[in-house]
Amino acid sequence: GSHLAGATLLGTLLGIGRMTAGAHFLSDVLWSAWLPWFIGWLLYYFVLRVPQQEDHPQHNVARQPRRLLPLAGYGVLASSMLFGLAMATPQDSRTYYAPPPEQLAQLHGLQLTVPRGDVELILDERAEGISLNASYSGFGLPTNRLVQHSEVSQGTLHYRLEPRGLYSEINGQLTVTVGAAALARVQINAERGDIRVVGGRHALQLELNAPQGEIERSNN
Repeated sequence: GSHLAGATLLGTLLGIGRMTAGAHFLSDVLWSAWLPWFIGWLLYYFVLRVPQQEDHPQHNVARQPRRLLPLAGYGVLASSMLFGLAMATPQDSRTYYAPPPEQLAQLHGLQLTVPRGDVELILDERAEGISLNASYSGFGLPTNRLVQHSEVSQGTLHYRLEPRGLYSEINGQLTVTVGAAALARVQINAERGDIRVVGGRHALQLELNAPQGEIERSNN
């Protein structure tokens, strides 16, 4: 008990130190704690069967060891290690979208929905049209992907950007640049992220929603 408590305390302090230095994410520290603990648990109870041998030492010595249970333990152990390695796969996804000129001429509104990630809205009087650039990075399964969907309905461009898959850590941002005469209104829904608005001297109706984040405005 004291050895486990000491090891847990030491690992926690080391993990906090690495995160403070910016060398690891919280998910890295948690995975590095969970995997050794799980491996030790499997070896102790299912491969070496230490409690069973302590309770019945003579019976275990005389009996032929069962091979099925250790093999199953090794299989679970190998699967867990492979899954842990897969979850540590670096993720780096980028997307770009700009409405074509014939579609832009019919637009007067933009509705953005971003379930995960921050949104930066740049109101640029020198820009023409609309452009959307996204960049996401983190760690997760190799099958993860960044999905964007757009459709026009009643003069409004509905755009949704969503990372799909299983991630251990993910950070991302969607940067939206809107020209002075491109739109009349913009609605942004950042479900789990922050919203930052840069510029805004030209008239534009804004509706900003960030239920779990912060909203910042800057005229620079």
